Amino acid sequence: MKTVVTVNIPPVNQNQSMITVTAAIIRKEDTVLLTRRNQGQRLAGYWEFPGGKLEEGETLQSCLEREIREELGWVIQVGEVVATNIHTYDRGDIFLVAMEATILSGTPTLTVHDDMAWVPVPNLLEYQLAPADIPIAKALLNKPSSGRLLPMTGPDFSSNIDQADYENGL
Repeated sequence: MKTVVTVNIPPVNQNQSMITVTAAIIRKEDTVLLTRRNQGQRLAGYWEFPGGKLEEGETLQSCLEREIREELGWVIQVGEVVATNIHTYDRGDIFLVAMEATILSGTPTLTVHDDMAWVPVPNLLEYQLAPADIPIAKALLNKPSSGRLLPMTGPDFSSNIDQADYENGL
C-alpha cells in the first residue's frame, strides 16, 4: 500500500504567487545525488537536488516520480519528507519539498541537466547549489546519528513539520 505524504503549503501573499516544487534526496551508500542545471535553463550551472514543479491534480509523490522519470529516466519510490524551504527568487516564491527517494529501475539520462554527481553529505556545501537547495543541504548536514533529520528553523528556512510529527517519525 502506498503512503501519501501531506504537507501544509504556507499561505501566499496576495501580491505574489508561490509555486510548489519537489526535490529528490536519492542516496547511494554514503552519498546523495546532485544534478547541475544545463546551459539555457534558469539557474544554469547551479547544482540541485533533482525534481520539479507540482502540476495541477498531482500529489507531491506523483510529481516527484514524474519529474525524475522525465529528467533522469529513473523510476523511483518516494519516501518521507526530509525538509521544506520557502525561497524568494526574482520571479516569485517557491515552496520546496525535499523527499527521500529510492531508484527502482532505469538508466540515467540527463535532459535538463548537464552533469550529475554522487556527493558525500559533508561535501554538499562545496558545490554551487541553487539558493533554494542550500537549506535542504544544511538539513542533511544536521542529521543526527539516529537517522532522523532535525527540524530546521530560521529566516531562510521554513519547516512545516511540527514537533509532534517529528517525534512520531514524520
